[in-house]
Amino acid sequence: MIIIFFSTAKKGPAERLLGDIQTKIHGHRIEVDRTVEALCDRLHHPIRDQAIMILVPEDREQLEELISIGNLFNDSPILLVLPDKEPATISSGHRLYLRFVTYRDSDFSDLVSVLSKLIHHERYKF
Repeated sequence: MIIIFFSTAKKGPAERLLGDIQTKIHGHRIEVDRTVEALCDRLHHPIRDQAIMILVPEDREQLEELISIGNLFNDSPILLVLPDKEPATISSGHRLYLRFVTYRDSDFSDLVSVLSKLIHHERYKF
């Protein structure tokens, strides 16, 4: 299992989330992409393991960029942290066919719990 974490922020809520994942999820590779271009390049290469995507766009514009490359996510489960609670942002986010959505002002405990359950489910999948 590989966790692909996307965020352009190197501090703030995204880094707090990354720290929570690194602290609470063990035994799985976490790859961090800091630009949409790097994420796009990463997704153009075959992923041998099952992948779970965690996307933390900075704003609605960056969310739209992620949606534009959504075909590259290859049906991987997507956990999304939305930048705001505006109806237009929420509606846009759901175009990615999410497994879970939360917001930047969250404490991220629910997201880490969902991630843990997804990993457990994929591990015992036949």
